[in-house]
Amino acid sequence: MNVAPARMILPLIWRMVHDKRGALGVVILCATLALALVAPVLPLNAYEVRLSERLLPPSPQHPFGTDMYGRDLLARIAYGARISLYVGVLSVLLAVLLGVPLGAVSGYVGGVVDEVLMRFSDALFSFPAIVIALAAMAMLGPSITNLVLVLGVAYSPIYARLFRANTLVVKESTHVLSARAVGCGDLRILAFHIAPFCLPSVLAQATVNVASAILAEAGLSFLGLGVPPPTPSWGSILQESRSYLLAAPWYPLFPGLAIAFAILGFNFLGEVLREYIDPRLREVIQTWEAAS
Repeated sequence: MNVAPARMILPLIWRMVHDKRGALGVVILCATLALALVAPVLPLNAYEVRLSERLLPPSPQHPFGTDMYGRDLLARIAYGARISLYVGVLSVLLAVLLGVPLGAVSGYVGGVVDEVLMRFSDALFSFPAIVIALAAMAMLGPSITNLVLVLGVAYSPIYARLFRANTLVVKESTHVLSARAVGCGDLRILAFHIAPFCLPSVLAQATVNVASAILAEAGLSFLGLGVPPPTPSWGSILQESRSYLLAAPWYPLFPGLAIAFAILGFNFLGEVLREYIDPRLREVIQTWEAAS
């Protein structure tokens, strides 16, 4: 990578604004974040049971209708957005904090250390993250804390392998060899001469993995292994609505759309970041655009 990380910020912002996918991703994520932030101040109650108002269709009083217990769906989906963003962001942050140091040490030191750390990473990586999460949550029990920990551990091998691959390339570059020649220590080289050039690709991967974590949280909550009731979750709302697909089609529609749009927004941002950071992929896209 021959572009200094500090010089990538403004071009990246320009690309986000002018790329339709990036702009749409930003709009979707801002809307999701706004919905999560306003949840506590909504005049609608997400927990109050009103059986006399159960399964009401969308109306000015209840814009998304009500659920099987008469609770307002807009309020519950807004609180569900808080849970999804909380689990998605924290689990990926934990995965980065676990995986990046392993990848950095493995790629920089090499030898036996590299073999041991990568074989451990491969052992975790050989199982799909959702399978690891299902097994662990079945043993630990449904809990937001358990969910964050399990998903963080399950996704950590991705960042270990990614950071290791980038470290193997960057540590042979001229500026790293120069820093080593003037007597810089290994920790300083890793922190100031290698990490800044490896973190952009980690950021792009993290954006995509937040979408995966949101989907995993919804799936586990749908199965009763994620967020315990009565805490609202997009997955648990979908699970409750299974018996009312025909009688109350708005019941599964709105939480399903919330999941779809949140995942779409993060995936759009991740694709734009990846195309900007990976120069080889950028060249392929530019060639394709010129040919078309």
